[in-house]
Amino acid sequence: MGAKTKGGDASFNKKPIPPPLAVPYRKLLALAAHELPKGHYEETAAAWELLDRFHGRRAAAGGRRFDDITRALAAGLAGLAAGFDYRTDGRLGHLLLDEFQDTSTGQWAVLRPLAGRAMAGGTFFGVGDVKQAIYGWRGGRAALLDRLPAELGIAAVLDMDESRRSAQSVVDVANRVFPTLARFVEKAAGITGGSSGGSRPSRGRSRRRPSASCAGGTTPSGG
Repeated sequence: MGAKTKGGDASFNKKPIPPPLAVPYRKLLALAAHELPKGHYEETAAAWELLDRFHGRRAAAGGRRFDDITRALAAGLAGLAAGFDYRTDGRLGHLLLDEFQDTSTGQWAVLRPLAGRAMAGGTFFGVGDVKQAIYGWRGGRAALLDRLPAELGIAAVLDMDESRRSAQSVVDVANRVFPTLARFVEKAAGITGGSSGGSRPSRGRSRRRPSASCAGGTTPSGG
């Protein structure tokens, strides 16, 4: 009825709105139009003040957030490429990354040079499940796992498409829902450049472990 009154409609549900009822509705709507933005402004101002104090005290104490550490590591490794082996007192020959679907873009900026160094003279092995990436734990990106073989030049990719945790009925529903759900989630988040909806359907076997995707690679000199 409020929407009808606001729009100037004199009827609701095919019945006339009595003037003694329409007048209070209009006053109530006018009050709401005034007070609701005021509340949003106060909440925004309070959040800004809180963040301003937080960043001020953090800077004064020399504190760092987790994102700050990730960015510092990415910048530091980029400038350390020439002397990396010397600084670590050894060569990075093998790298294993589990739960790769939880890797964010910033974290991959740190890990990407290390993965490249491992591939240059050894091996790289990554394990992840794009279906779990739709939850976005720690900013995880399904597209990173999708692009991993091409980005690192990995020839050996193993799709573990057999679910050993859920009953067949659960697997069937997931296989029907997931491709559409994954595309919807990435579209809502503004994610492009990869699709987690392209993963292979899972086959069901109950009371065993879940499906995942593995990517491993070696260079000719890696033996």
